[in-house]
Amino acid sequence: MAPPVAVVLLSPTECLDIRTYATAIRDWNRENGRQDKMNHNRGTDYEYELEYRGRIGEYALAKHLGVDYQFTLGYEANRDVAGYEVRTRSRHHYDLLTYADDRPGIYIHASTESSRLVMLHGWSTLEDTLRPERFADWMQRPCYLTPRSELYPMAFLPPATQHSTLTTA
Repeated sequence: MAPPVAVVLLSPTECLDIRTYATAIRDWNRENGRQDKMNHNRGTDYEYELEYRGRIGEYALAKHLGVDYQFTLGYEANRDVAGYEVRTRSRHHYDLLTYADDRPGIYIHASTESSRLVMLHGWSTLEDTLRPERFADWMQRPCYLTPRSELYPMAFLPPATQHSTLTTA
């Protein structure tokens, strides 16, 4: 059974702000020759929508935690929100997606089927997600898929600084 979901409703103004962030990130990536890790090659509109969806999940987590969303360019050196990593998927029934080359930390699984309603399904540590039975070599970029039923509830989210010492059974 999946853990309880935290639901975040974004305002139209927040969605406009997020669009601005996504546009700035897309433009910065182009200007600095940053490649899409997913190798989607589906055009700039698709890549923009991926950036936008990612920022929606981050913004929603910041709102849920009651912290300011800290948007910066060159964000690869930063954690997404308050020290956590956020993975936002386009459908609520999709699994948490992680990669072997991700940074150790706590990963939050978010989903949005509209730009205003975001579900925060739960969290896991990177270490716990990288189980061989979860490896999905059939994905465009091979990854690990952690089912929502195996995530910890958002109500039990530890401080991000504990990610290196957090162990899971």
